[in-house]
Amino acid sequence: MVDIFMNYNEPVIGQAMVEVLEQLGYEVQVTKPLQSGRTHLSKGFVRDARDIAHKNIALLKPYAMKDFAIVGQEPSEILTLRDEYLDLCDEAMLDDAHKIATSTYMFEEFLQKHFAAYPDDARLFDARGKDAAVHGHCHAKALVGMEPVMDVLTKVGYRADNLPTGCCGMAGSFGYESEHYEVSQQIGELVLFPRLRNTPADTDVCAHGFSCRHQIADGVGRRAMHTAELVRNAMK
Repeated sequence: MVDIFMNYNEPVIGQAMVEVLEQLGYEVQVTKPLQSGRTHLSKGFVRDARDIAHKNIALLKPYAMKDFAIVGQEPSEILTLRDEYLDLCDEAMLDDAHKIATSTYMFEEFLQKHFAAYPDDARLFDARGKDAAVHGHCHAKALVGMEPVMDVLTKVGYRADNLPTGCCGMAGSFGYESEHYEVSQQIGELVLFPRLRNTPADTDVCAHGFSCRHQIADGVGRRAMHTAELVRNAMK
């Protein structure tokens, strides 16, 4: 699934996802850019989010009914399909919403499932023991946890360090709002910024959340990569 953050800001992540999935033998069908309604929910526009949910359920139903895996890169976007849509949608669409929810994966979850079924495929990648400092996205931590990210990076050869961080401070669009900037930076300075300043320059920084990557860039001047980019970089 192509979300609006990836499509309009970081298409390189989508390209990396496709390269990795094709390397593993999948035929990838790329959706048109879809907004999930996550940004509307974060501002309290529940009716607008419900309308978006209904449109997306109709659009994604044919894929789910054919047992396609619906894979996304932005945690808050893809997990909205799996969580909030079950509460947002009308009763008549609930069965379809459940089918979509059970077909939906974060990129890291899908790769973890693939490597569990086909462990030899991890040999298609070799990060050669490169170090990676990993900052987890709050939404993903709450609903999924960090185990898929850490498992995948380890399987493709990274020495991955799960940083003991909480929120990066950006919190969606919170840190972009001028009245919240100072608080946003203070949150980043609690753990994340100091840890990254003390991380060697040749260590890759992994952050699978859009807002987290941009908070890191603005706060410490380092480019954090999505998990898909690190895995693509480890392709033989």
